[in-house]
Amino acid sequence: MTKKKKAALLISSLALIAVIVVGGTLAYFTSQDTRENIVTLGKVEGTLTETGENGRDDGTTGKDYPNVMPGDVLAKDPTITLDSESAPAYVRVQIDYINPATGESDLTDAQIAELESALKLNAGWRKSGDYYYYNQTLDNDTERTTTTVFNEVTIPKTWGNEFAEKTFHMNVKAQLVQSDNFNVQRADDGSGDIIGWENVEFEQQQ
Repeated sequence: MTKKKKAALLISSLALIAVIVVGGTLAYFTSQDTRENIVTLGKVEGTLTETGENGRDDGTTGKDYPNVMPGDVLAKDPTITLDSESAPAYVRVQIDYINPATGESDLTDAQIAELESALKLNAGWRKSGDYYYYNQTLDNDTERTTTTVFNEVTIPKTWGNEFAEKTFHMNVKAQLVQSDNFNVQRADDGSGDIIGWENVEFEQQQ
């Protein structure tokens, strides 16, 4: 190879290296954009109230019914109201008869069944297992934000002298859960009523 060819080859190699080095800083028509996505979680919150309820010295809230007689109809209207900032929610209610002082029920299973069989549930409510389920969602967007389970409790006329001066507790607990992305079980009798929820752990709203 002649000296001229060697020199030309060397110059070409140096030029190539220069292009490679300079190529890292070359400018092209480009564009870049950014979005800062802010994700805020919602909440589910509601309250359970009854007309005429009162607070007690032990910190509980409810109604007291003195001197009740068999056949009496007691005004009792457990009402669940969705908070104005809450997401849409399903609602269910559980009633127990546990005396907090003893940790046991004041009534037998037969007596409970007799008492509850006389409950006249309001439209949209159905009992299944241990719960009363509301078959619609509470939703601020639809303005359906409140529902009442029933309006009265009838003391059975069959309760005789064995109930004289007897006291029993009727405790109502309401639970709400987000309706979005939540699975419910519906009856296959054509009603489409909710008769169960998927397992969920309930926590006190912070």
